[in-house]
Amino acid sequence: MNEPLVIASSARTAALCLAAPGARYFLPSKTEWRLTSADGDERSGETATVVGLLHDLSPDTRYIFEAEGFGRLEFRTLSCAGRVDAAAFQLLPDVALDDEEGARANAQALERAVAAVPQGGTLRLAAGVWTAFPVRLKSNMTFHLAQGAVLRAPSTRRGWPILPARDEAGRMLGSWEGLPDACFTAPVHAIGVDNLVIEGRGILDGSGDKGDWWSWPKETRDGARRPRGLHLVSCRKTQLLGFTIRNAASWTIHPQGCEELIAAGLSIVAPHESPNTDGFNPESCRNVTISGVRFSVGDDCIAVKAGKRGPDGEDDHLAETRGVRVGHCLMERGHGGLVIGSEMSGGVHDVAGEDCDMIGTGRGLRP
Repeated sequence: MNEPLVIASSARTAALCLAAPGARYFLPSKTEWRLTSADGDERSGETATVVGLLHDLSPDTRYIFEAEGFGRLEFRTLSCAGRVDAAAFQLLPDVALDDEEGARANAQALERAVAAVPQGGTLRLAAGVWTAFPVRLKSNMTFHLAQGAVLRAPSTRRGWPILPARDEAGRMLGSWEGLPDACFTAPVHAIGVDNLVIEGRGILDGSGDKGDWWSWPKETRDGARRPRGLHLVSCRKTQLLGFTIRNAASWTIHPQGCEELIAAGLSIVAPHESPNTDGFNPESCRNVTISGVRFSVGDDCIAVKAGKRGPDGEDDHLAETRGVRVGHCLMERGHGGLVIGSEMSGGVHDVAGEDCDMIGTGRGLRP
């Protein structure tokens, strides 16, 4: 009998894999499942995909998962040190995309909310449309996007913070096509953090289709390159579970110098004509798992990178990428499905892709 597997879990979310023989992104047929817990929680449903997400679980609870044609699986959710609701910090709903003052007020509210999350706790963003300038997350926290929650970037570039090319220690922060370079800070980002979870059924919207972001894909304006959708710099033990991220101004998810990263059950979306909106670009990263992710983007779905030497041979920012596993993903549209490069001066090693559907890509695999 096939055995279900836990890909990743947090206090309230679990990503499971039902790897039936021959199944890629979709199962051969819809499969009924049942979930029970030691405290009496019972629920059931059906899934059409190999990788499925269980949401709104109870922290520190033992669950039993059973699915038709699969063995029984027991798992325990992580504990949670406390939940903070972002709405408690004077977050303003329905701020207009061009409202600089409102977007800044919401960014400040979210900054206070992140600071209030205890170590090992959760910040919950409730259903609603929330417009904010970039939000920086911290270590040992979960950012939970509730169903119906949309956190979107403003369309205006006025007042948008810029991430410098390097920090005071010389570590690369901002980058562009493998080289240190100032860039507008990503709407959601984390730098040097450990044990971060971003999860839920909500949406991160980079508003790249608003304003003028997509009209200058290779340029520098106001001293910076375009922002990513989600930028993770030098982070360890990160989980990205279940949410949708769309309309990034440039690359959608960019892990840079990260270790032990799991992305499961995401939807990564951008119009097919949008410039350089790659889906998921791990750069100089180690041990990355991309499982059950659905892509429809304007450039490569996944591009594995390792930086680029400078025009005079500069290489102090380079590091290898090693240990990338891609499985049970659906590439509906993109220039390439799983691509190596083009910036890879630090070296790319041990990349494997299996059981993926590539339906609308220009090429499936491209070195």
